[in-house]
Amino acid sequence: MFFRILKKELKKKKAMNIIVFLFITLAALFVGAGLNNVISVANGTGYYLEQAGVGDYVMITMGPNSVGELDEMLETEPSIEAYRLDTVIYGSQDSLKKGD
Repeated sequence: MFFRILKKELKKKKAMNIIVFLFITLAALFVGAGLNNVISVANGTGYYLEQAGVGDYVMITMGPNSVGELDEMLETEPSIEAYRLDTVIYGSQDSLKKGD
């Protein structure tokens, strides 16, 4: 029954059916391209972070002897496999001056 109705409709309105077919084709194309991008980004994020050397945790300290105390704590902790220290330059709003 449904196929008879569909067959009659397809014979009657050919221009409208072509437009609907093109719309469905474009929609399927865009959905496929979007899913491909999502899968590529999801799979590439872990690899990118591994190659960039981004750690699982970031600790930022400031103050006198903060690096030495943190370094001692990280050396003695058995669950820490590796760590790295980076130099960070702190600035306050008071230390900025407007040029002429």
